Parts: sequence; C-alpha cells; structure tokens
Amino acid sequence: MEETESVDLIRLADRPGLGGRSVSVRVTGRSAPGALLGHDWLDCEIVITTEVVHGCLPVVLTPDDVEDRERKLDELADGRSASWPDSGRGPELTVQPTRNGGMWVSVGDPESSGVVVKLPLAPAAGWVEEQRALLARVSGVFPRETVETTPGVFVWRR
Repeated sequence: MEETESVDLIRLADRPGLGGRSVSVRVTGRSAPGALLGHDWLDCEIVITTEVVHGCLPVVLTPDDVEDRERKLDELADGRSASWPDSGRGPELTVQPTRNGGMWVSVGDPESSGVVVKLPLAPAAGWVEEQRALLARVSGVFPRETVETTPGVFVWRR
C-alpha cells in the first residue's frame, strides 16, 4: 500500500439501516516524511457525517498518541468513557458508551475553531474489535521508524 493512500484509524458508525451517522479518523500520510524529527507523526483528519453536518478537522498524531489508542480501546471495552488524544494539542474525540449498546461521540476543537459536535451512534456488535483491527492496520502501514534515545534526541530505527 502506498503511504499516500488514506487509512482509517477510527471508524465509528451506525449499524446499516440506521441514520448513517459516522465519525472517523483517517490517516492521510506522514507529517514530515524523510525528516528525522516528525517522520513518525501522522497527518490525519477527523471526519464527522450526520444528516445535517459534514465536517473535517485536521489533526497531527504523534507515535505516543497512536500507542495510547490501545489503552483507550481497553477502557471502551470495559464500558468506560474515553477521550483521545488527550495531548491538548488539537481536536479531541470522546466516546461515552450507553447502557443499550450505543454511544455518544463528541468531537471538540475548543482551541482552534471552538466547535463541538456531539452525536449518538448505534454501532454493530464487535465495534471495539473492529477498532483494534484498524489500529493494527495503521501500525502496519505506518510503522514507527524512529526512536527517541534521550528526550528530544531521535535516531532512525535499525
């Protein structure tokens, strides 16, 4: 797969036949391909689709953000709410599972645009496992190729 192709890191959507609402985080490529600092950062876009809203927010994810996604999926699998990324650098996505198997998803961009969109979703069973598969795919397509040897010092992984 070419790195120029987009790959979903997150895809939360209503079951087929429902409202057609969705929230996804799409990785569009490396933020600074070939540059040691920033090479493993990923350019992404959060895409929100509802009956009345269609929006797209750009976000850059660090390797730590991507690694933290697994922990957030563990929280969601346990029925707890989770917000991600929690770096405070840009838009944030919050998922609040409900008792009936649905969820409320909020996407907020308080620092830049001030926009917050909150929508209910009724995902198909197995949605957490689907998210884990998406994370594994992104990690395969965009493997971490640099390592931080000391704070702020990066080298190419061998």
